[in-house]
Amino acid sequence: MTEIRHISRPERKVTLAVGLGIGAGVIAGVLGWVFLELLDAAISFREQTAPWLLWLLPLGAFVIAAVMHHWGGRSKEGTKLVVAAARGDERVGFIPARMSAIILFGTVAGHFFGASVGREGAAVQITGSLAETLARPLNLSAEARRTLLIACIAGGFGALFGVPLAGTVFALEIAWRGRQWCDVVPVGAAALIASSLGHWLVGVLGRDHTRLPRLDVNIGPWMLIRVIAAGLAFGLAAWMFRRLLALVKRLLSLISYPPFRAAVAGAAIVGATLIVGRASLSLSLPVGDQALAGDDLSSAAWLSKLSFTAVSLGGGLPGGDVTPLFVTGAALGAALAKPLSIAQGALASIGFVSVFGAAARAPIATVVLAGELFGPRALIPTAVATIAALACRGEGGLYEPDAPSTNHPDTART
Repeated sequence: MTEIRHISRPERKVTLAVGLGIGAGVIAGVLGWVFLELLDAAISFREQTAPWLLWLLPLGAFVIAAVMHHWGGRSKEGTKLVVAAARGDERVGFIPARMSAIILFGTVAGHFFGASVGREGAAVQITGSLAETLARPLNLSAEARRTLLIACIAGGFGALFGVPLAGTVFALEIAWRGRQWCDVVPVGAAALIASSLGHWLVGVLGRDHTRLPRLDVNIGPWMLIRVIAAGLAFGLAAWMFRRLLALVKRLLSLISYPPFRAAVAGAAIVGATLIVGRASLSLSLPVGDQALAGDDLSSAAWLSKLSFTAVSLGGGLPGGDVTPLFVTGAALGAALAKPLSIAQGALASIGFVSVFGAAARAPIATVVLAGELFGPRALIPTAVATIAALACRGEGGLYEPDAPSTNHPDTART
């Protein structure tokens, strides 16, 4: 007689979680590579071949926003929608299948014209949308669906930045709410597999994540006091970003037609470049590199990047906010280095992650991220700075979902 081995419920959950993690990781890795290649091509073409494209940003923003408005459905809710679904909000229903195509187009097109937006939010949205669409025939339970989406968040973050551990912790930290702690092993395994596999696939397909300088600073009482002072400034920057983003949205809401709001935001950015230059356009990675390398940098570079990003996102252009916050934090750290008598590269490294951590309300992921990006000596100063930053960042976080629409056809589960 053939012996049938019955698999217990915990074993089934782990097995299913592993499968979901592998699926999410493959999608995150392949899409992450495609997305990064398209972004590089768009940014390089504008910067090296056609810098005049910036003058078309108002028109480009209008077209992008029109596509989002007329055909995007709930895709315009962005990462918040994915987080709400991952948290188990029953009002969300399925992530719109169209989100992957709409967000990919909108984000790449935004960078093509110079919009100051990031990339990780787009990667999370694209991965979550496509993964859930492909999984619909499997009729996953609500619990399994949440596990898949958490794995997608981890995979998108880990693949884009090359930080599998931070990607895992970030996904759990912002999307765990409402789960039973007995699920931490299978859900954590799915997230870690997706983040690690996504990161590995991006490398296999030919992209090497930039290696950042290792943080080397002597930790002592006086140094920690100065790091706390810097952390308070990082928290204020995070608070300022969120408040400015809300202000821009509120002011532009006076314009009834969303594509016109995006056009006005694009025009404002073009006008601002006439005053402060083009360094704050798109991802602004050279600004972050200069700050981390200890090179001379304008003391107002952080404020310029923060403002450009708030206007771009507040105008309704799709994209992420993590990379802009990385650059903002690094530039602010560089500006504070001399007054606080801390090596510029060291304080820029701490600011690089702390502003993001305060804005996203993800302190544990921030510390893990610092360790992966800047080495183990970054753990203590980053933890101190992030705790200080959280003390003055205000209420809420970037990924706190809005109340989703319950009467939109995309909410249907069929």
